[in-house]
Amino acid sequence: MHNGHLYPLGWYLSQAGTAHHIVGMAQHSESGAFYMLDATKPDDWQLIDISTFGSQNHQDNGPAFKLIEPTKGGVHVLAGDVPAGTYQHFKGRTYTVYGTATLPDGSKMVLYRPTYGQQILMLRPLEMFTEQVDRPEIPYSGPRFWRMGS
Repeated sequence: MHNGHLYPLGWYLSQAGTAHHIVGMAQHSESGAFYMLDATKPDDWQLIDISTFGSQNHQDNGPAFKLIEPTKGGVHVLAGDVPAGTYQHFKGRTYTVYGTATLPDGSKMVLYRPTYGQQILMLRPLEMFTEQVDRPEIPYSGPRFWRMGS
């Protein structure tokens, strides 16, 4: 582990010869899968499944991604489909939202961190984050998350 991460943060070269700026790791809120945060394009972060990131290259002679320059990394405010800020979940807990990132299949994920507990970076599908929920047993009907302030 380096800086609290399984892999050191920094610039990596993929087996295809493409540079990737890895600035962190986040866990999918529903599946539990881990993804590396690729900030090579500052306005369009990409997500790389950790099993792909940590696999051997296709010639089986080394890692699929090789560290070429360590950096301090870190999560910054992202551009995206959800404005950065503090959000409240309909059950009451609050979260810091950084923006959105894109999975290899093109689907958008919201990158956020709970303001309580271990505060691990999390990912949730954009559609789920922005959906309306109806919970008559609580009773509640409205957005799953809403931005606090402004």
